Amino acid sequence: MIKNTWIGLAIILFGGYTLYDDDVLEALLYFSVGLGFTLMGIVKDPRFEAYKKNLNIVSWIFVLSGVLLFIAVLRRDAYGS
Repeated sequence: MIKNTWIGLAIILFGGYTLYDDDVLEALLYFSVGLGFTLMGIVKDPRFEAYKKNLNIVSWIFVLSGVLLFIAVLRRDAYGS
């Protein structure tokens, strides 16, 4: 297992808990950010050097979608469902 992926995997597990708790929007937020951080950790591994550019692009897509989902969760919590 790659050492740099533990934080991302922990975030994904917490997303699973929020999905179990019936909060789909917040679960998508955690899954998106968790996948982004996991891919960023994988990029640092020399075994994936050939895929570095593509993995960086995909990881940033996940992180930026996490930012948009975070704004959606803030709006939902501020103004109600």
